Amino acid sequence: KSSPRAKTVAKNIVLVYLILTGMCIGGYVLTGMNLFEAINHAFTTLSTGGYSTSDSSMNNFSNGAHWVATTFMFLGGLPFLLFVAALRKRSIDILVKDAQVRGFAYLFLFSSLVVAAWLVIRDGYTILDALRVSMFNIVSVVTTTGFGLEDFTAWGALPTTLFAFLMMAGACSGSTAGGIKIFRFQIAMTLLNK
Repeated sequence: KSSPRAKTVAKNIVLVYLILTGMCIGGYVLTGMNLFEAINHAFTTLSTGGYSTSDSSMNNFSNGAHWVATTFMFLGGLPFLLFVAALRKRSIDILVKDAQVRGFAYLFLFSSLVVAAWLVIRDGYTILDALRVSMFNIVSVVTTTGFGLEDFTAWGALPTTLFAFLMMAGACSGSTAGGIKIFRFQIAMTLLNK
């Protein structure tokens, strides 16, 4: 028999998941998806499942939908218990101050900027397009969502090598993402520094 506390925590996690999924559906509809596409993609964006209604994955949708997907894949990579705590305290400080979340955000932003710079310099992308495709693909890989946007294996050795590392790293413990998890890398680094 589960404890009343466990039931409350589970209900709160489901509530957070439903709220974020509803927001994702709304974002997708506002960026041009029909309701069927928006619901299906929202369910697999936040859960980091990566299923698409299109055989060309997210390439079939608008740039705005790519930004919505990037945002909610990132959120799916965060610990859901921290969302519950943030809702309870009515403050996002608990998310922003968490070492694991900050490590995940830094890894995501640093990797995205490196790949975006590579795409601008090597392949002549505009800055905004380079940021869009690099951030989308990096968060898709690091959260193990698997949505596709362009063939990043054609981008050369640097992005491909970086993506291989990110795929193993994974996102945060307590998230819907796969991988080794940022928290374990942080523990290993702490132990190595002693």
